[in-house]
Amino acid sequence: MPVPTHALQGAYRNARGAPATALILRFDKPDQAAAYYQGYNLRMRACGRGALTVEPQWNEPAAAAVIRRYEAGESFIEVSALKGKSVGLLASAAGEPAADLAWSRKAAQELAAVMEK
Repeated sequence: MPVPTHALQGAYRNARGAPATALILRFDKPDQAAAYYQGYNLRMRACGRGALTVEPQWNEPAAAAVIRRYEAGESFIEVSALKGKSVGLLASAAGEPAADLAWSRKAAQELAAVMEK
């Protein structure tokens, strides 16, 4: 997978006070960002059963969301977004499925809106 030229990471708390992390990756060219985005999502969908499972929630050409669950019970909703030369990755501790799903769609739009600024 292509290596980004720049990366910016931030840790914060979601609306429920649970941990969340954002990562913005900037590449030299849009096709590098697209290759990384596609490779990341292919790897996420390839996670099967066992200590780590990944459950796809929704998938669009430039954004997707999955639930990542660990055998010990910890779970995260993860959003990935692609815009221009940037890929955004956002992970938040999962809570209520319906609220997480709605949040993931809004988060993808907001992430895409700020990535190329």
